[in-house]
Amino acid sequence: MHAFLHIFALCAPFLSYTDRSIEIQALTSFKLNLHDPLGALDGWDTSSPEVPCDWRGVACNNDRVTELRLPRLQLGGRLSERLSELSMLKKISLRSNFFNGSISSSLMECKLLRFLFLQDNAFSGNVPPEIGNLTGLQIFNVAQNHISGTIPRELPLSLKYLDLSSNIFSGEIPETVANLSHLQLINLSYNELSGEILVTFGELQKLQYLWLDHNFLGGTLPSALANFSSLVHLSAEGNALGGVLPSAISALPKLQVISLSRNNLTGSIPLIFCLCFFLPITSTTLIPL
Repeated sequence: MHAFLHIFALCAPFLSYTDRSIEIQALTSFKLNLHDPLGALDGWDTSSPEVPCDWRGVACNNDRVTELRLPRLQLGGRLSERLSELSMLKKISLRSNFFNGSISSSLMECKLLRFLFLQDNAFSGNVPPEIGNLTGLQIFNVAQNHISGTIPRELPLSLKYLDLSSNIFSGEIPETVANLSHLQLINLSYNELSGEILVTFGELQKLQYLWLDHNFLGGTLPSALANFSSLVHLSAEGNALGGVLPSAISALPKLQVISLSRNNLTGSIPLIFCLCFFLPITSTTLIPL
């Protein structure tokens, strides 16, 4: 038993060194793929004392890379497949740069990812269906890119914030979104989504913000939306919604903003909305009681 512990103690530093070497190589490959006009990553020197944990944008815990944060640095290029080798990675923030190409499915091998911020870049292609493998992912933000295809059916059940706005997503909103019981924010605005608003959205009891603006959504507003006990902001302007505004929505206890302009809604606005001037419901076909 003592001999085993002695051997393990000798091997542990070697294992740590091997992990660090892999992470250094993965980050170096990531850097070599980039266009870096500001020289933001010039300090990524393999001879630095605490490599790679003292590199700009890299955070570590117990000498393992857990965060990669490089927002607003004018970085461009494609993401290296070797990012998947950062097996302890929990947060990636590459927002507001010029990254392009597709979001590689290899990135979905970082099974510990909690936060993925890729908004305001030039990514294209589809969201890899393997995103469902990120079972601890809480925030997924790819807004303001050129991502197309349909919304993946298998999204992580752990999601709290889902922002797919300002892309080219098409097709219907998958019914499986209603299974994401931890969701607090959904932003699907400015895409090319069609079909109807899910009746099962009303099952998302923690949802506070629902933005569906400027798509091609039709049908009526489901009366089941009145089940939103936490909803603060509901916006679906610029679609092809018809029918009557469900009066039960006026009973939502926390609702502060509802915006449904540029649709084909008819009928009357519930009196409670007329009395609350901060609830901007505007449509040429709606008249107050």
